[in-house]
Amino acid sequence: MFYGDLLTHTVPGAHWEVVAEGYPRVRVTRKTAVDVVRVALRRVATPEPTLEQNYAHVLELVRQEP
Repeated sequence: MFYGDLLTHTVPGAHWEVVAEGYPRVRVTRKTAVDVVRVALRRVATPEPTLEQNYAHVLELVRQEP
């Protein structure tokens, strides 16, 4: 949940939403949402990509959105 809070506080317009499955995700653009639970579970299983790398990827997606 920390990662989701980081996104909502640092990416303009980012906000929490709950999908039908009940998992929270963070909408960062009209077309892109981040499944923060999946990111966290993947981080437990493997050290790559780091949260910093994930964050950089999200920022790149936001920059590319018209």
